[in-house]
Amino acid sequence: MNFSEFRIWFDNNFSNLLEQKIHLFSSLSKNTDVPDIISYVLKIAQNGKRFRPFLIYRASGLYRKDCEKHFLLFASVELLHIFALIHDDIMDEADSRHGVICAHKKFAKKYGESTSKAIGILLGDVVFAWAYECLYEYTAEFPKLRNRIVEEFTRLVSEVTHGQILDVLSPAQPPLNEKAIVEKMTLKTARYSFVQPLRLGFVVCGDNSIDQSFAEDFGLALGIGFQLQDDLLDGAPTIQTGKTRYIDIQSGQQTLLSWYMQHKASSKEQEKFITFFGKKDMYEKEQDQLFELFESSGAHQYIKAQSDLYFTVASEAINTYRTSDSIQWENIISLVQGRKK
Repeated sequence: MNFSEFRIWFDNNFSNLLEQKIHLFSSLSKNTDVPDIISYVLKIAQNGKRFRPFLIYRASGLYRKDCEKHFLLFASVELLHIFALIHDDIMDEADSRHGVICAHKKFAKKYGESTSKAIGILLGDVVFAWAYECLYEYTAEFPKLRNRIVEEFTRLVSEVTHGQILDVLSPAQPPLNEKAIVEKMTLKTARYSFVQPLRLGFVVCGDNSIDQSFAEDFGLALGIGFQLQDDLLDGAPTIQTGKTRYIDIQSGQQTLLSWYMQHKASSKEQEKFITFFGKKDMYEKEQDQLFELFESSGAHQYIKAQSDLYFTVASEAINTYRTSDSIQWENIISLVQGRKK
């Protein structure tokens, strides 16, 4: 299956799984509000990119007919991702994700902001429990894989949590250098979204040291390139991305984009940038001014060049490790690079 075919297949199965989980959870009590609240997970999940389960599928080398047996592994990683997004949006105080109102904002009118935020946290917790439930059910079917799968999955959870801690600390810390910012991207995005899904997929097919070396080198480069591209997309209008525009800048997140503005831009450009950095609820006109500032200062061009450099490194990893199936891996780079379209 190519990515589009896999996504259609996965979405159909994933929707059915979520409906089953929602039904079982709702039946635990007779409270009539619970089904409406927990059903919102379907709304949150509907527009996900599905990169992570697709990377597991691609690394595993499975044929389509064998995918059903391994669906719960794909689902466990996607559920973990949904949990992470729900909690990340709460920490970032974001308004929307994938064109949908964030969970912690959705129920504010009915229950008040404080209760709505608590509901968001609890929704994330439930989805996290579902992720491990699917993982345990999957490993029960493949006991020989259990230890390795649980080990890699738990490492994924630990690394993304560590990365999120660095992310939360970032606005309160002195300006970070490039190395520290790349370290944060490595843990929060590259390892979580690329390296570990690849490692999981290779475990399924009976991995070797070459597979795992490829997962590390290819996944890290592709993941950092992905995150840098995401920093550029952060400035795109919400109607295009479905996310709050310039959420990282508004929350004072230290990214390579902000690093460039603070170290490479002219004094006048730095002064103007500081008026935007950490300013919440920017007007659309201010967002447009910030976009123009990034363009005129060369910040966008710098991030684009860095992103392309990491994509080139990912391509070199393919040439080193995957000469026999290089085309399918090059297609993944193209898929990531072309997502803004």
